[in-house]
Amino acid sequence: MLKYFPVINFFMSKKVLSLCLGIFIILLIFSRIGILDILKIISKMNIGVFLAAVLVDLAVITMFSKRFQILVNRHKPLSFVDSFKITMIGIFFNLITPVAKLGGEPVKIFLLRQKKIATEKSSAIVFTNLIIELLTLYLFFLSSVIILVLKSVVPSSLLRLFVVFLFISLILFVAGIKLLLNYNFIKKIVNWILNRLKRKKKKNYARLFQKYFKVLLKDKSTMIKLVLFSLFIKLMELMRIYLIFWAIGIKPDIYILLIVWATVLVFGMIPFLPGNLGLVEGGVISALILAGISSYIAASYIFLDRLIIYWFNLFIGLGILVKSGLIKYKVIRNELASRTF
Repeated sequence: MLKYFPVINFFMSKKVLSLCLGIFIILLIFSRIGILDILKIISKMNIGVFLAAVLVDLAVITMFSKRFQILVNRHKPLSFVDSFKITMIGIFFNLITPVAKLGGEPVKIFLLRQKKIATEKSSAIVFTNLIIELLTLYLFFLSSVIILVLKSVVPSSLLRLFVVFLFISLILFVAGIKLLLNYNFIKKIVNWILNRLKRKKKKNYARLFQKYFKVLLKDKSTMIKLVLFSLFIKLMELMRIYLIFWAIGIKPDIYILLIVWATVLVFGMIPFLPGNLGLVEGGVISALILAGISSYIAASYIFLDRLIIYWFNLFIGLGILVKSGLIKYKVIRNELASRTF
């Protein structure tokens, strides 16, 4: 019984209570629209097309795993299976923390250390992977906004939101890169990571981190290839959105796909409940209504999309975490217990 205590403790934690609050908000939103009407649309969906959307999501995760493996292999060989496990566990922690793309990074560093990759190298790999993802998100978002503006198909209120996010994200991204190249800042970050990992400061990890980080960034050929590879991943995400709409009988144009993708990104980056439950749902439904889509279709779409990209990935990540036995490690238990919302 005692060996299951970490799992029991997790399900009694604030994270689960936050998940319940998020579910309540979602139900509240759907009830205002009409749960029975939403269920009626979903009950008539094309199961085959929906399963194709699930397969596309798995393909996206597979490509995320491959990108991570390429970066790790520049220092030490890592199998694709191990890369997939680390990626899914990272996604799991991202989905239970309020700030997208950040919750799972310390855990990824810890998992790479279990593969005998030094802390400074693990940190450099994880942060480089994060920078590639954020850079790709910004480039794709910028391209999406330009297309929507040129075609004048985005509602003015939504356009203002996109433009504000565009400038704020650019400032934060540039500031983030400069901070990662600043020794004093890196020293604080690395010391924080070492404290989380219960590792003694036997050498100058900050200097070593910057050394390996700069080596990765200066490999322009690999960086360009990975950015292009990541942009292709974003096109796959648009395909998933299209397939979900198709499953409920709608074949949207590219502009609707871009509006949905951009809206999910904007609301997904705002600190809120784990995975931004309720916030993303409400934001996407509002954006689609402004774009001329009925509230029933909008709610049905976001229900199915979140079923895949949130709940499906959440339970896969949790399953891998529990099955791998990593939940027994003290640092993982601390990660589950220490973050508050």
